[in-house]
Amino acid sequence: MKKITVRDIAATTGISRSTISRVLTQSPLVAPETREKVLQALKANDYHTDGCNLNRRIAVMFSGLRAWESNFSARMTTAIYREAVRNDFIAEFLAVQELPRLPGQYYAGGISWAAEAELSDFWRRNFNTPLIRIGALRRIGDDNIGSIQIDVGTAVAEAVKYLAELKHQKIAYISELDLAAEKAVYSLRYQGFAGAQGNDSDRWFAGKPNRDKLAELLKQGVTAMIVVSSSEYGITVYSMLKEVVRRRKFPALVTYEMEKISPLLTPRPLLIRMDYAGYVAEAMKMLAAMLKGAPADTVRMPARFVL
Repeated sequence: MKKITVRDIAATTGISRSTISRVLTQSPLVAPETREKVLQALKANDYHTDGCNLNRRIAVMFSGLRAWESNFSARMTTAIYREAVRNDFIAEFLAVQELPRLPGQYYAGGISWAAEAELSDFWRRNFNTPLIRIGALRRIGDDNIGSIQIDVGTAVAEAVKYLAELKHQKIAYISELDLAAEKAVYSLRYQGFAGAQGNDSDRWFAGKPNRDKLAELLKQGVTAMIVVSSSEYGITVYSMLKEVVRRRKFPALVTYEMEKISPLLTPRPLLIRMDYAGYVAEAMKMLAAMLKGAPADTVRMPARFVL
């Protein structure tokens, strides 16, 4: 039987050999429709090489924006491509909004970053192959779904204690969610704040603040703020504070690190740093093990508070 080559696939699909090579090397510089057409042709012709086995095709899913459109794009996509190659995977990036087009396609497994819980049910119904959830705070009772829990709570508690040592007595905790949702969905990071603050923690919670709410917090004597949810949200709060502070002293601010931007801010915020490469490496390792028959697991990994 004749061995299928890239030239044969190019002739079949009408797509250039260079574009097919980009698909095989997992380059992001290929339109999704073209990538899918190439992958379908490769699968139909049972094409594989030592570095590209279609049975190793995985979906990498993000909540909202695609990986390369968000602030952590460089570190996250680099880590994913490096670990995909190391584990002999073909990684395809998808936004959660693209999920309706997935049924009927084949993925050996999937990795989701901070995606909605409904994704797990969708994946179970349509694929029933291993899924690793990065950023999930709860283990789902399914042997096919593993979790990488990111422990932000410890970093938040360290930040609160550090601010207390600097004599900040009123510290606000700021989130895009209301208090009930924050406690229910992101209990680890909120508990880090509440445990360090004591019984008055609810009093200084500010969900999704606007300029007026931030100004009111400052009037109430809040001198430090811890912003969670995302680094982009932290920059938004920082910008609003710059507008409302005026002659007041700028509050101490703790926020997730935004690479290349955080170091340029004046006054410079304190940072909670995510180990994106480490989370991805552990997720890929778990997925590779599950594809060999290992049961799903839950691994808890830290974020770090850095001065």
